[in-house]
Amino acid sequence: MPEPREAWGYTDIIATNSLLAVSALAAAAGSLARGERRLSFFPAFIPLYVAFMHVFLLRKTLCRNCHYYGEDCCTGWGKLAPLWCEKGDEGNFSQGMPLAAAFWATYPVLGAGGILRAFRRDRDTARLRHLVLFTLSFLGFNLWHIFRACPYCHHREECPKGMMALAIKGKEV
Repeated sequence: MPEPREAWGYTDIIATNSLLAVSALAAAAGSLARGERRLSFFPAFIPLYVAFMHVFLLRKTLCRNCHYYGEDCCTGWGKLAPLWCEKGDEGNFSQGMPLAAAFWATYPVLGAGGILRAFRRDRDTARLRHLVLFTLSFLGFNLWHIFRACPYCHHREECPKGMMALAIKGKEV
């Protein structure tokens, strides 16, 4: 089993956050239906949902109890977490997992659902490009974690994504 990392490169931090931002923006842009006479709530909801859940709630529930609190981590949020939450107990890291699982289960459904909703109305190739961009950036975000970050994380055995990474790499969990 690989040794856990104590420091992460900025490539990991920039890549993961950029891929997540691109997926949120692709979902928002793709869910805008042309010719709608009223302002639609849904396209604005997606990036706000990602920002609120990923930046605030997940950081408050996961980062505060993480080994990397106040330090560099694969997402870069470990350094930022002290700005909005106090350090918790590292032994309670898994407390934030139900909220994280809810976010990661609903976000792809909302993103793809919004684009498909607009596609049903407009049926143009721009919607399909947004759907492909959303799908590739979301998959890229997750694959980057699974292959570049999770196998080296201190919490890899408590986190579903980390356990998946170890299983893919053929390591014993």
